[in-house]
Amino acid sequence: MHLVCGEALYDLFVDDGDPGSAEVVLKAVAGGSPFNVAVGMARLGAKVGFASDLARDFLGERLAAQLAAEGVADSFLRRSAATTALAIVATDGLGQPGYSFTGLDTAVYCPAEVAIEQAGQEIRGIHMGSIAIVLPNSAGALVDLARCFADRALISLDPNVRLSIVPEPANWYRATEALRPHCHVIKLSDEDIAALYGDADQEAVCRAWLNDRTALVVLTRGAEGARMFTRAAGPIHIPAPATAVIDTVGAGDSFMAALLAGLTREGWVSGPAIASLDAQQLFDLGAFAARAAGVTCSRRGPVLPTALELEALDAVSMADV
Repeated sequence: MHLVCGEALYDLFVDDGDPGSAEVVLKAVAGGSPFNVAVGMARLGAKVGFASDLARDFLGERLAAQLAAEGVADSFLRRSAATTALAIVATDGLGQPGYSFTGLDTAVYCPAEVAIEQAGQEIRGIHMGSIAIVLPNSAGALVDLARCFADRALISLDPNVRLSIVPEPANWYRATEALRPHCHVIKLSDEDIAALYGDADQEAVCRAWLNDRTALVVLTRGAEGARMFTRAAGPIHIPAPATAVIDTVGAGDSFMAALLAGLTREGWVSGPAIASLDAQQLFDLGAFAARAAGVTCSRRGPVLPTALELEALDAVSMADV
């Protein structure tokens, strides 16, 4: 089982409509970066558990029901959050989202110790990142979890920096640095690196993160595609697929979910196994993840693709060759 840790919430999409009107139309879509990754991995055939904190209000019950419908194991869930968190999302003309958040402060976005003990050797991978890594109720426990499993599971991180929630870049930097030594795979965006390191050379930062444990660093750059770095191969450029973009909400999560699902499917679930991949294997893995992200960009909100959808897309691409 791959365990994903972090927040679950509802994205409230704003229909800009008539700016002079007193009425604002909102559409609620289940989301949160770790929630999206868990659902995305399950849709791609991976066995997934989700560690989060869901309220027992109407929206919290809806989140729990969706996880069950997607086949995501609920044995790591807490149900103690006071209310379901919300993210108000407004997109610009290029589909780039801006966020404001409510209801995140009281939840505990990490698994209870008893759930980890009961899972035993079943946990083969742990993914974490986003808001949970900087919130006081969760940050320290997630570092302890990563440290505990670093030598017996594939640990991955996506910082997913959100300065609209925690506006101090130093807090995100400290959280990332605390987790980074325990991670085998790190994915981050060009915006994440800019928030963490300012004007530093982004590719140099990615290379510097490769160490005895960290075997793969992936830098996503929106329409410019992605770059993959290992000690033996890279940088490897992954072009962004041609996509009619509706918005980019959840695109990074879709990339992360497909990346982890691909690694799991091939049995590349350790640092040494990932470090041994050649350039073609890395390119194929990255291209698979980019296709998944492209499908998400073609939809409104964080709607991640299924394995069947990606297989159909690949079949169409092969027919066009």
